[in-house]
Amino acid sequence: MRKILLLTVIALLWSGSAALAGQGMQDKQEGHSCPATCPEKNHEVTKTIADASLTGMIKCNHCDLHRSNSCQKVLQTADKKVFQFCPESVKTEDLEKLRGKEVQVKGTIKELKDADAVIHVETMKPVS
Repeated sequence: MRKILLLTVIALLWSGSAALAGQGMQDKQEGHSCPATCPEKNHEVTKTIADASLTGMIKCNHCDLHRSNSCQKVLQTADKKVFQFCPESVKTEDLEKLRGKEVQVKGTIKELKDADAVIHVETMKPVS
């Protein structure tokens, strides 16, 4: 009886630590925690593309594209796909300086069920 009890306790501890280790791996893969203002929040992520590279123009979702009620900088690719930026990964001031310019962005793309895709920027540079 003691052996069964001991084996049960060991099994429970082992499965609990494995679950916690798995959660830690998931957090590291995410790269950072998004703030409440991230467009990804409150939407179901349907696909994640790591190490993606996109080229497009920085535009205002309100002023240039007439798609929102307030100003928000987005990346629009040549095929007219729109990507929102995670505010944790790029500064608004940097996006404002690049508005109207073509840029190359590298990062992780999260495609959302009911919204534009979100890009978590690792690097961004103007295209010469």
